[in-house]
Amino acid sequence: MFKDDNRNDAALHLVRFHLHIHKLKIDFPDYCLMKIFMATLEGDARSWYESLLPTCIHCLKDFHTMFFERYKEFYPSLNLVQNCCKHVYSFIEHLEKVYEDDDFMDDEIMEALYENPFQQHKEC
Repeated sequence: MFKDDNRNDAALHLVRFHLHIHKLKIDFPDYCLMKIFMATLEGDARSWYESLLPTCIHCLKDFHTMFFERYKEFYPSLNLVQNCCKHVYSFIEHLEKVYEDDDFMDDEIMEALYENPFQQHKEC
C-alpha cells in the first residue's frame, strides 16, 4: 500500500506493483491494471487519485506519468523508474537472474534500481 506519508518509497511501490502483476501471469487490460493500482493507494495518495479527471487517464502509462509528475519532487528515486511500463519486465527478469528467485526484499529491489535504472533496460 502507498499512502504518500514518507514511509514508503513511490518507486519501490511501482516496482512491487508490477512484480505482483507479473507473478499472477495474467495479461490484464490497462483499465483493470489502473483499478488494481488504485486499490493499492491509501490516504493522501488515494485522495489525489480520486481528484483526477477520468478523461485525463487513458492507459496505465498515462497514469504512471501522472504519478511520476505528482511525486518526483518528494521521492527522487522515481527518476530511476521513468517509463516504468516500458522497462519493468526486463528489470524483473534482471532481478530474477541476479537473485535466482522471485521473492525480493525491498533493499534488493532498490539496490538493483540504483545499479541499473530502467533507462538502461531494453524495451519490451
